[in-house]
Amino acid sequence: MKKTINIGEKEVTLRASALTAFLYKRLFNEDLMKVITTIGDTNDVEKIFGLAYVMKFQAESANPADDMKNGKLTLEGYYEWLDEFEQTDLLNEEFFAGVVSVWIGNQQTTTNAKNHKRPL
Repeated sequence: MKKTINIGEKEVTLRASALTAFLYKRLFNEDLMKVITTIGDTNDVEKIFGLAYVMKFQAESANPADDMKNGKLTLEGYYEWLDEFEQTDLLNEEFFAGVVSVWIGNQQTTTNAKNHKRPL
C-alpha cells in the first residue's frame, strides 16, 4: 500500500509491502511483528518513527532490496531524516495514525473469499 501523509509542513509518501518487515529487521535488528503487537508500550514513539522511515525508503526507491544491499538504508540516513522535522511534527496523533494506517492497509487482503460448496 502506498499513501502520502503530512508530517508537519512536509508531505511524505510511505509504502508498505511484504518487504517492509524484512527491511525493518535489517535496519533496527527487531522483529516488526513483535513491535506492532506491543504498541502502547513506552518505546512506541521511536519504533513508529523507524517504521515510517522504512516505508519512506520503500516509497522513494525503485528497488528497495537492492538499495538496502548497496548500503542506502542506514541508521545515519534515519537520523538525518528525523532531523528534518520538529519534535512536535512527530509527536502527534495524525502522524501515528498515518503510519499505522499504511501498515494496516498493507496487511488487509484485496480478494474476496469465495463460497465453495463441497459435495457431500
